[in-house]
Amino acid sequence: MTRIRDTLSSLDHPPSEVSLLVDFYDEHEKAAFLGGPMSSQLEHLPTKVRVQTSALLTYYLYYKRKNGAFGYSTHEEVSYKLPLALSELDGQAVFADDTIRLMPKVKFDTGTAERIGEAIGLSVASHLHDLHQADWLAIPETNSHKTFDYTTTLTSSTGDTFVQVETKGSTVDRNDLKHSTVSKHKKSIKDKKTQKRERGTAAAIMYGTIGVLDDRESYPAQCWLVDPPPTVDGDPLRFKIIARLQFIANLIWLISPRSTLSTALQTRLAALKELRNIHPLDKVSLVKGNGEPVQEGVPSFGERSLLFGSRSRVKNTYGEYIPVGGDAFILDESHLLFVGFHERLARMAAAQDFGEISSYVLTSGVFDRTIECKVPTSRYKSEFRQVV
Repeated sequence: MTRIRDTLSSLDHPPSEVSLLVDFYDEHEKAAFLGGPMSSQLEHLPTKVRVQTSALLTYYLYYKRKNGAFGYSTHEEVSYKLPLALSELDGQAVFADDTIRLMPKVKFDTGTAERIGEAIGLSVASHLHDLHQADWLAIPETNSHKTFDYTTTLTSSTGDTFVQVETKGSTVDRNDLKHSTVSKHKKSIKDKKTQKRERGTAAAIMYGTIGVLDDRESYPAQCWLVDPPPTVDGDPLRFKIIARLQFIANLIWLISPRSTLSTALQTRLAALKELRNIHPLDKVSLVKGNGEPVQEGVPSFGERSLLFGSRSRVKNTYGEYIPVGGDAFILDESHLLFVGFHERLARMAAAQDFGEISSYVLTSGVFDRTIECKVPTSRYKSEFRQVV
């Protein structure tokens, strides 16, 4: 009975981070990885990596994003649905011993195993390459040339090279051994070596991950690395800039869909996606319909901000406004969700400095902040009055 209560508690209040054990699938794969471009990142394997639980659960729900489910079109939208991921894992998995593992005598159905495999694989890949959620996009299936499975493959770019990952998942009695289901996943990934490069190629890192869980106490979730060949096309920096600007555009649209910045950024994105060479638009600022720079309309999150002046804002522990603004949403009768972003993202979007966009990094963390919520009267009456 104690174990059941602990399990329920772990899903009601999951830890902020979990540990995953990362290692090469075997000595052959180790030699392949250490002889390639990832050698400096992997020379310390096997090792445990710590990943954010929120990211793990969001990646778990990526199958809905790729299937085109309504309300799951962007990473941000998916991240609002973390209770759904916990609900799907209820009765099957537990957060314990600083990791995620199976409930005793439980095996995932095929769909759940695939999803947890994708969650583990993308979490590990993001950690290894210092990538952000904004950098990942799904690879569409094509009849013209063979690709990794659409349902389990995403690609990203560091700006210097592409990173393409195929993810698999299994549940076994002992995840430190190679069960037949795990070896079948390895074969599936390695079989892609026979694919032909029917289009031009670019510098790429392309590999597979196999996430494996068991129910043993004190044994972390396992991630095996498998090394297939590269077959990615295009300009890596172009991919990264478009992916990051799309991420920012989705945030701005969510907070202020009718703003001049939102409209101008969507127009610029449409142009960038049509260009094979985006560099002529580097540092070409966004403009309004009258030709004035959009940057002029993004002074700050202060009262006079044309973009955020009427939106919710954030105060630090001293009661001072910090350059973060956004909007508040109702999750349920006892929880509000604030979605916001740093003023610098809006400024980067307006300025279109590809170097700054590509190199931008903001360290994540947990902070005590005060949200000054502002909502239109009509929204307050229709949404908030019943719960506030």
